[in-house]
Amino acid sequence: MWFLKNLARFHKEQEVIAALNSEMDWLLLADWKVDNGKILCLIADIKVPGCCHPLIMLYPTNYPASPPTVRPRQANQHLSTHQYRSGELCLEWGPDTWHEKITGADVLISAHKLLELENPREDDPSQILAPSRHSLTLGQELRFNHWRFIADNPLISYTESLPEKASGTIQFRVVFSRKNVTAFIESFSPLNCEKWYYPTLPPELEKTTHQIEGYFFKTNLTSDALKYQQLDSPLDVLEAENYDVSQLRSLPTSFALLIDASGGLNLFLTSNKKEWNRFAQVDINQEKENSRLLPHFTDLSTKTVGIVGLGSAGSKVAISLARTGIRNFLLVDHDVFLPENICRHELNWEDVGQHKIDGIEHQLKLIAQSVNVKCYHVKLSGQEATLIVDGVLSQLGSCDIIIDATADPCTLNQLSTVASQQLKPMVWLKIYPSGIGGMIARFRPNEDPDPKTTCVALREYLEKLKLPEIQEAANYTTINGGGEIIAASDADVTLIAANATRMALDILVKREPSDFPCSLYLIGLSQGWIFDQPFDTIPIDLSEVQPHITESELSENQVSEALDFIEQLISKQKNEDPSTG
Repeated sequence: MWFLKNLARFHKEQEVIAALNSEMDWLLLADWKVDNGKILCLIADIKVPGCCHPLIMLYPTNYPASPPTVRPRQANQHLSTHQYRSGELCLEWGPDTWHEKITGADVLISAHKLLELENPREDDPSQILAPSRHSLTLGQELRFNHWRFIADNPLISYTESLPEKASGTIQFRVVFSRKNVTAFIESFSPLNCEKWYYPTLPPELEKTTHQIEGYFFKTNLTSDALKYQQLDSPLDVLEAENYDVSQLRSLPTSFALLIDASGGLNLFLTSNKKEWNRFAQVDINQEKENSRLLPHFTDLSTKTVGIVGLGSAGSKVAISLARTGIRNFLLVDHDVFLPENICRHELNWEDVGQHKIDGIEHQLKLIAQSVNVKCYHVKLSGQEATLIVDGVLSQLGSCDIIIDATADPCTLNQLSTVASQQLKPMVWLKIYPSGIGGMIARFRPNEDPDPKTTCVALREYLEKLKLPEIQEAANYTTINGGGEIIAASDADVTLIAANATRMALDILVKREPSDFPCSLYLIGLSQGWIFDQPFDTIPIDLSEVQPHITESELSENQVSEALDFIEQLISKQKNEDPSTG
């Protein structure tokens, strides 16, 4: 109880309330009490012209971190237009304006000002509404509305363009969650008009939502006519406007969208028993797509990213890149998602038993309508048909960047060769066991050493420091001196994956100069091994290591001879196969 722990503040409250009671004739009663043995209350009677309001002021459990509340002592009594459903008066001192220098006396003064202003006087019976500080977020407005539908600028613009008295059918995509029903409009099919499709709705929603057909009507009804207080039945209102609603009345339940005269969208769930529910409109006023992204990310939608390894690190990299604007992915992974993966992966129990790559593909396609994903359920360094592996490597070589999130040396060697031959940049990362830290590195053709050379340089760097090797037990785990297995957490993986993502984006947007002066970083997350403390970042200078320059090691004559021989082989194949002629 705050008033026992903070006696000085309690004494101050007593003083200021006593002073207010003695100075103001409108405060007729100020009596302290403790409710339920722990809530400090003040019983107060506040007089305004013509009446007296019996009130109670309750001090919150964490006072003075938040303000006292004032409400009528009688339940369900309405005193003001500024009053919450619980009966609490909405005063000038609320959680958004409160600070600890304000006291309960100030709250009582605010209550008196509100009630006096809105109380009609004998010489002027008209009621004056008190000024409002009403400013609610979208979330606050919707928390008691469990039926919702999404409306943004493209949808509103389309409905405004429809001719008067237009009607037809709508296809909805509906999400039935544990608490809410959320409707997305997928398409409009107006009578005698071309069908319209919602431009940014991801097709992937078809796998997780229900498709429901409804009806729409563009009316001349005012918005007031469609308010709860005025509305007996949406279908009766439509019938009065000479719309044919026989189909709606024949259905047990249906969706009906009524567009009022001002362009307002009013969505109802109707039934043939004259029962109905109204959907709350979730307004999304986007000036432009991805308006929260930095300007230099706007061209990322044209890039293709190849990611090998969709484990805990690779899954985070893929999702982050999609949120940043990448729309084309080539994913390679062979593994299945198991319950033990939940502690660090982007997937969850809904994906257990599925291939990781399929779960991530689904997540990516839910991020944006234009996401394209190619998936290869292949282990590049495993027992696979050579032609299959070679085909996947060729596909990776056509990407704008290759990201290796496998932490597998054999796979890194394969991808290093592809990146070097195809002159494609590459980023790779590794999470060190026990969450001690990680490593990120890059290869930019003709600027950086190739990945194989960089790995040798890192090994030599560590050998010079004579550091002991970390004993690995399993994925992202190590064994400490006491024999205990210590594992990297989701937070550890997230930090290394996030920095690898930033390095990849730096390459894709071609920042000059790069945000990363070095091409290899060791990132510490806790003290130990090479790291002095958390966030100890060690850039490793590779300037003395020669970058991989793609140049021929053959003489001009050798090059000419090789090209001539290849040309002969091609000509021979054409002569043997008439279909190629």
